[in-house]
Amino acid sequence: MALERAREKAERAQMHQTKLGLGKTLQTISLLGYLHEFRGITGPHMVVAPKSTLGNWMNEI
Repeated sequence: MALERAREKAERAQMHQTKLGLGKTLQTISLLGYLHEFRGITGPHMVVAPKSTLGNWMNEI
């Protein structure tokens, strides 16, 4: 019973993170890291995103 509640709580948290766009941020950072590390492409890159995400992305990168 407790395991089921924990799973449901984790699923709700994941849905909340998806709504906030946290998955897209991680995917973008991962892609840029992949391009740099494995393909030798250092940029410049143009990333189109809502203005509200730029502050968070600048802190992350």
